[in-house]
Amino acid sequence: MAVLLAVALSAQSSLVREPAGDRWMYWYGDLDGARGSASVYGAYGSYDYVAQGYDFDDRHAQVFLDFDTTSIAPPGHGAANYQVGPLSVRLVVNENNAFLYDPTPDSLASFTGGEPDSDLGRPLELFGVGYQGGFTASTFFENSPYITGTYQQTNGVNVIKGRRNAFALDFVGGLPRDISNNVEEGFAVQPWAVGEIPGYADYFGELVSQPLSPGAAVPYDSVVTFQVNLSRPEVRAYVQQALNVGRLRFMVSSLKEYSYSAGGGAPSGGGFPSFYTKENFNHQPTNGVYLAARLEANVTIQAPPVPRPLPEIARLPSSGFRISFPTETGYRYKARYRQTLSATNFTDLGPAVTGDGTRKSVDDAVPPGTPCRFYHLEVSAL
Repeated sequence: MAVLLAVALSAQSSLVREPAGDRWMYWYGDLDGARGSASVYGAYGSYDYVAQGYDFDDRHAQVFLDFDTTSIAPPGHGAANYQVGPLSVRLVVNENNAFLYDPTPDSLASFTGGEPDSDLGRPLELFGVGYQGGFTASTFFENSPYITGTYQQTNGVNVIKGRRNAFALDFVGGLPRDISNNVEEGFAVQPWAVGEIPGYADYFGELVSQPLSPGAAVPYDSVVTFQVNLSRPEVRAYVQQALNVGRLRFMVSSLKEYSYSAGGGAPSGGGFPSFYTKENFNHQPTNGVYLAARLEANVTIQAPPVPRPLPEIARLPSSGFRISFPTETGYRYKARYRQTLSATNFTDLGPAVTGDGTRKSVDDAVPPGTPCRFYHLEVSAL
């Protein structure tokens, strides 16, 4: 007895040249996702603004990225069946020498004063996206409200922290968590990727290789790439689930210190990282110029494994055999036989049977004296 299985693979490695949506996730800066740039920086410790009447998230300014992935991975094949190879996100800087390049993660203690920062600058970090305020991944878009309801006020301070409807998400202790206030709340996070600068973008947005040295001021049009760490099971599952529905979202964040009073935008003045969005007038897809965020991924879609039912064979009361087997909805079953194990020709025992979750059977009224038969059950997806 044998069961024939059919497993199909399709692989695609492709590029999404611009996001379906991008948004400066800042409490008062971009209410409809139409701003031409988006920045990231922190507001914590001495860089918070409680004295000015505002209590912001530690990761104050974040960048929301929403990629339509249907062109590189058709949705609906089941999350576990998306096998993802290298996956990267790219942004292009649209300010000149506003911050210092730091390609390595910094410890929590370096933000709380427990130890000095061992290098210049603060890293750019990429995470997943979590939701609150009644929103989910299927209902939040670049023009969705920043908060649900109104801002709260406590002791004369406008409390903005913890209110954003879409936030930077990490898995802390294996559980999803809003990490927008990890410094104040005292827990470490593990970035899904840390931004590296391999060069700069030419007129059309393509990479010109010219790696930047750590600690250097970041020039205008520098390319920042994030290689997503898919070795983390929870990150891989997040990506697979997103591919299954056709939308993959990320949040870019940084705890780069910034003070409004510093001014200037130069490194010595405490500037911050800022990036092109798809609404920037320099991003012109009709002219082949792509400066907004882009996504590149290698995706293999594996068909769901075909069930392997174990048929049972029993003699019929008169003559012949009954082949019975369990079925599953969504599959077709065909009982067949051949005269010898070496034979290549099969004979069908009637039409195929459509599975519905019940046990089915097919009879083979073999006349007495018939040479032995070798039965096979062929299973295929509908």
